[in-house]
Amino acid sequence: MSHLKKILLILILSVGYFSNAQEIRISGRVIDQQENPIYFANIVLLNPNDSILVQGTSTNEDGTFALESLHSGNYILQASYIGYILYSTSLNITTDTELSDIVLKVDTQELQAVEVTKDLPVLEKKAGKLVFHVANTSLSSLSSYEILQQTPGVLTMGDVISIKNSKTTVYINNRRVYLDDSELKSFLQSYAGSNVSDIEIILNPSSKYDADSGYIINIQTNKNVSVGYKGSLEGTYKQGVYSKYGLGTNHYYKSNFLDIYAGYNINQQKWYKEDQGYIQFYQAQQLDDYWEWDMYKTSKYTSHHLNTIFDFTLDDSNFLSLSTNVSFQPNHHVDNQVQTRNYTSTRDYIGGNNALGVLENDNTNIAVNATYTKEINDRNSLSLQTNYVYYHDTSTQGLNTSFFDANEELSQENFLETDGDQQNTIFTAQGDYSMEMQTESLLDFGVKFARISSKSEMLYIGSYVPINASDDHFKYQENNLSLYVNYSKDWDTWSFQTGVRGESTSISGVSQALGEINGQDYFELFPNIGLQHQLSENHLLGIYYKRGINRPRYQSLNPYRYYINEYNFISGNPNLTRSIENRVGLEYTYSDNFIFDLYYQNIKGDLNRFSFQDNENKFLYNAYFNAEEFYQYSLDFTYYSYITKNWFVSLYSSAYYYNIGFEAIESDPEVVNLDTFGFFGQLNNWVTLSKDRTWRATVNLEYLTGFYFGNYYLNNRFKTSVGLRKLIWEGRGEFNMNLADVFNSVNVPLKIDYLNQNNWYSARPETRVLTLSFKYKFGNYNLKDNQRDLEIKEQQRLEEEAEL
Repeated sequence: MSHLKKILLILILSVGYFSNAQEIRISGRVIDQQENPIYFANIVLLNPNDSILVQGTSTNEDGTFALESLHSGNYILQASYIGYILYSTSLNITTDTELSDIVLKVDTQELQAVEVTKDLPVLEKKAGKLVFHVANTSLSSLSSYEILQQTPGVLTMGDVISIKNSKTTVYINNRRVYLDDSELKSFLQSYAGSNVSDIEIILNPSSKYDADSGYIINIQTNKNVSVGYKGSLEGTYKQGVYSKYGLGTNHYYKSNFLDIYAGYNINQQKWYKEDQGYIQFYQAQQLDDYWEWDMYKTSKYTSHHLNTIFDFTLDDSNFLSLSTNVSFQPNHHVDNQVQTRNYTSTRDYIGGNNALGVLENDNTNIAVNATYTKEINDRNSLSLQTNYVYYHDTSTQGLNTSFFDANEELSQENFLETDGDQQNTIFTAQGDYSMEMQTESLLDFGVKFARISSKSEMLYIGSYVPINASDDHFKYQENNLSLYVNYSKDWDTWSFQTGVRGESTSISGVSQALGEINGQDYFELFPNIGLQHQLSENHLLGIYYKRGINRPRYQSLNPYRYYINEYNFISGNPNLTRSIENRVGLEYTYSDNFIFDLYYQNIKGDLNRFSFQDNENKFLYNAYFNAEEFYQYSLDFTYYSYITKNWFVSLYSSAYYYNIGFEAIESDPEVVNLDTFGFFGQLNNWVTLSKDRTWRATVNLEYLTGFYFGNYYLNNRFKTSVGLRKLIWEGRGEFNMNLADVFNSVNVPLKIDYLNQNNWYSARPETRVLTLSFKYKFGNYNLKDNQRDLEIKEQQRLEEEAEL
């Protein structure tokens, strides 16, 4: 054979060899011991002789991976993931190979030594709830309230936190927070977001939860893992119209017997707000005076928050926890300036007034909890819990009003001064027993007693007293005894849950000015049921029904008045009573990532905040009232997924029809029905910007249109927020930056327009706020701790004055 032929033959064989080598492919899937796919696990292929890396990749969202363009031969394949034992195996590859599932086992020693920092989905669906993972995102630099504002499906309006346009109750580590709307907002604003691990959205709570819980937001904080000490120091700076500062420190020590956590936060706040508005008064159905006003409000305060927890491990099956939570907000100072211009029906100027108001407020909230847990065996457990809450609020307000005629000449001056005081004590005791049966079923039952006492007074200490106002002392007492049983079972492709809660309630309210005006004794049953069927691997169908109750909040019963000016005030309503809710829905889930929820909700006697204008005496007042009926039909859609391995997206949307009927108190008493079609949408993005995963960003968008806030109508509200997070010093340092309401578009006007009611206002508090924070971890900072907060159920129904 000639040399040329030999060379050609060698070339042909070489091409054939390398062509075949490039076609060899290795594929497989990585799962955990529960057969769940592990996303972003590291896959490497090594040379067995010198352990040099040949090729590497990471797993997809479903745990699959592929290595391509390989030569035939011997290799070592390794799969690894933080918190799991390294998997390693030898391979001899001659052709395309699909490996059997690679099962990674949990490395308990590694878990005790380091904090698991894997990239969990930011949003995921679990049984009966959506879980929003907050840890390791830039949101952890914000307050807990600001985190809720960016939680998928959660809507904040004024002081109110809601889900699906409905009452929502906040829990922390499965313990209900007993504060009313404005107090809850203030508390969550001072509770550091760095404590928060997850936000759970529970849409169909079982009978284990209180019947008046409605939808539930459960804030989960970090849990303890191993022995050691760690601590952190965090500083926060916020810039809106005014600067705001915060400083927090957390310390944790764990031994085999005792876990100790102590956290303290101090926040110095100063906020600015502008309002504009008008009222068109009527006389005998004809246009009367027209008033317009501008308000400028500045509030400043320093809040202190202290939380301590002592967890005792008595033995392998007995545990005791003692917790205290103290919130203190002294010298809350509010300055109001309200300028009002008065016109005739033909818009001729007839004068006006200028009101200068000052409010001084001190607030103290102390909560103590003791919980004993006994694990009787692997299937049965008993929990006993008691809580005590003390709440005290004092306030003094002064209002100086100067009246001017059409020539701007001073015609009259009034000075209004009031003192207010409110004290609440809450005691609860409850026991819960859980039995896990052998047939994949669970039985829970329990009992709870709650006693609430409230005393408040309002005194007019000046010489001037406004129309229809007088001194008052108000005493309120509520006793509630509840029993519940809940049963759940899983079999084959079915899942079933049902339960019932019975509550006996006795209420007594006595007003010095009005006499005994609110005595109620009633017993109600609150059933719930849910059934799910796995139609196929990617299709899950469910139906549910729940009956619930909403009781008046303590402060909303208090006849106390907060005056914006002499003709515009917020007050309590001692005649409030309970409302009853029924909700039924159909839920469909596709491939775990696409969730559809079609539901109908009806509330008899819905408790809502309404504003009414008194056309005869010419003033505007705002208070809670029982509506005749509220109902809505809604179709909600939730989607979440990794678009790429570094980009996670969640989408929530709700299209609804909303109807509320209420007694038009100032309009020849009749029932008025207000209705609207509306839409609420949120698009949240989380992006990892660097290969070492120390740079992360968030971009969140929100849109709301067609919504009634009481009897005020709101339309076209848009909000954009962005955030950035950077880890330094091997994770010991953490820098966060967030900008809320980038385009300053969240504040939109609210309007009332029916019968003889016609008023409008635009409230513009600071919403575009830049937050900068830095956190430093010291000690064994990789430990996870037992920090959590202590608040209980009845405490949520305390209320400070809400703001218009």
